[in-house]
Amino acid sequence: MFEDNTIVMMQILNSTYQWLNEKGFFHLLFVNFLANILGFISSLTVAKLLSPTELGQTRIFQTYLNLLLLICGFGLNTSVLKFCAERLSEEKRNYILKYATGRSLIVTAVVFVVAFILTKLGIIVSSGKFSTWFIILMLSMPFSIVTQMLLTYKQALKEMKTLAKLQLIIRGESFVLVILLTWKWGFKGFVISLVVANVAGLIPALIDTTTKPFYTLAEKLPSNFWSVSIYSMMANGVNMLGHYVDVIMLDHFNPDRESIGYYSLALIFLNACIQVNGTVQSIITPYISEKSDDKVWVHKQIVMNQLRMSALSIFIAAGTYLAASVCIHYLFGPEYRIALTFLAVLLIKYIIMSSYSVIGAAFVGLGLMSYNFLVVSISTPVGFVLSYLMLKKWGVVGVAWAQVFSSSLILILLLVLYPFAMRKTFADRENID
Repeated sequence: MFEDNTIVMMQILNSTYQWLNEKGFFHLLFVNFLANILGFISSLTVAKLLSPTELGQTRIFQTYLNLLLLICGFGLNTSVLKFCAERLSEEKRNYILKYATGRSLIVTAVVFVVAFILTKLGIIVSSGKFSTWFIILMLSMPFSIVTQMLLTYKQALKEMKTLAKLQLIIRGESFVLVILLTWKWGFKGFVISLVVANVAGLIPALIDTTTKPFYTLAEKLPSNFWSVSIYSMMANGVNMLGHYVDVIMLDHFNPDRESIGYYSLALIFLNACIQVNGTVQSIITPYISEKSDDKVWVHKQIVMNQLRMSALSIFIAAGTYLAASVCIHYLFGPEYRIALTFLAVLLIKYIIMSSYSVIGAAFVGLGLMSYNFLVVSISTPVGFVLSYLMLKKWGVVGVAWAQVFSSSLILILLLVLYPFAMRKTFADRENID
């Protein structure tokens, strides 16, 4: 009996391995690991080369830039991911890609003008000393938008090995530029390196993407193309605000700029953990989208992979804290040890985030961005209020704990909504059929 169970278990493990290997999971995971190692090393190098105040400012810049890029994309990359992953003709996919890219660039031009004005008014970047450098950084936005759209297209086509190769090349270019220019010119060199890296990163993505002529007459957009895009932008926008609420609050309400640098160092280690979640989500989303009519398969995949991700996150968090302790002790010195206090709290947030990351990705694959939007529209205002109150009461560590509480709220809301969303979605599809 025991031997039979062992054989069955080995067969299940072997079939799971074969399936993941065929889908390019291990290749993507390995290449992403290398790419993220480069990103992690460059981040630590920048942290070593810059003062704590400058390090905090780089984090503030990247936060605002990511928010602007999300608006520039207008959720169109999500539509590309969803619809190009479906069983469409090559012509239809090409049309969707080029239409989405063109519209994103139009939005980018508008966003640049508005952000330029807001930066000059001190609304986006509170420090007037650094505002000019943020405007220079915004020049990278159109290049970043096109690159991300092309990479999303590769993900939708499930060309995971090609996607991994491109990500590694782009990260490698950025690694060299960021370290060299930051070492040469400090904070100014860091900003310039990001602009140059985004320009350079577009080149391999363009070379590897060949599309047919722009179809305008024969092709039409899917009926819910814009609804998916708009809901995605709103959901991701509010979610990103919630994700970055700590940095935004520290930028505007924390006069101790040096402490923001220590907090930013903790965020470097946290972001290294989050990359694992991103790899899993990038694999799952297009397959959920492709088989979105198979309720049993979809539910099984969501539950199984969510449980795995939750368990894996505990080990990742523990390993990250140990590695950070050694790294900070030997590379940065005792004055940076406060970063470990921030990191310990943020890793609790990471474990909670990992416990709903697959469900969130599955909602994207199923075209249920409205549920994601509902969740973050509740959790983000709560996160802002908590962050402000806890910052005033307990300082920077209070902001970190506010992130834990808002992530817990997201987990609770998604677990409550998930069964309802699945029943309603597949009931509606059965009625249509």
